[in-house]
Amino acid sequence: MPYKLKDTGVTLTYVKEDKTQSGELSDVLKLTFENVGVSPDNAYWVWVSKDQDLIKQWAYFTHFTDSLPQFVSPWDDYEQFGQILLAQGRGSRNLTEVAVLTTVPPQTFISL
Repeated sequence: MPYKLKDTGVTLTYVKEDKTQSGELSDVLKLTFENVGVSPDNAYWVWVSKDQDLIKQWAYFTHFTDSLPQFVSPWDDYEQFGQILLAQGRGSRNLTEVAVLTTVPPQTFISL
């Protein structure tokens, strides 16, 4: 998600200052999309911690005009993987078996 903030075609809008579900003061940004991906009508809100400058929570909206999200989930348990800092804690959508490669084995791109 943090890398998506800089994608071409993503529009970022400042929504408000708010606290996450765990009480952390954050700036809330809205992501909408123009000619990007397979679901351009989606929208996301991300809570960026004022203390750590990390995404600490996100919300998913099926359609950018929806008033309520489909879900709101934390982003926590940040851990360093190589040179990338990733949040493994995603509520019911936790990441497991994470690997960050510095080189990709050639067979990765061979069709079987």
